[in-house]
Amino acid sequence: MTTPPPDPLDQLRAMVTLQEQGFRSQVPLIGPLIARFRELWNGVATKWYVRPLIQQQNAINQQQVALLSAQVAGLRDVVSRLAVDEARLHHQAVRQQDHDEWLIDLDHEQVSLTRSQAEFAVRLIQVERLLLEIEQRLARLEPIPGADSEGS
Repeated sequence: MTTPPPDPLDQLRAMVTLQEQGFRSQVPLIGPLIARFRELWNGVATKWYVRPLIQQQNAINQQQVALLSAQVAGLRDVVSRLAVDEARLHHQAVRQQDHDEWLIDLDHEQVSLTRSQAEFAVRLIQVERLLLEIEQRLARLEPIPGADSEGS
């Protein structure tokens, strides 16, 4: 199992504070003497000038890390809310798809009912024509009993 990469914000927090560095020398035998001389000279020439700059830079670094941390926290909150909104949107899309399928089923049912109604109307017209034709044939075949006696 691989370890996750370090958090860049944590790395930045670790480097937020500047510190004075001691002098070293790689020269054999007299190296410590050279380093001590440099340290003494630095104390006279630059230490009192550099220390306030380091403090100022440390304060700036701390403010920047605090601002960056707040922005990262805000972004994480936005990402979290986006995930919730995405889940809601997915749920709505599924509901919309179910609704669309229901409407399609209703439309198919309506088309089927309309077709059945049209077929019924055609058959009813055919039955009415057949009844009319039967009535006409019956009228030609035999007179209606009592029809002549009623009129006279």
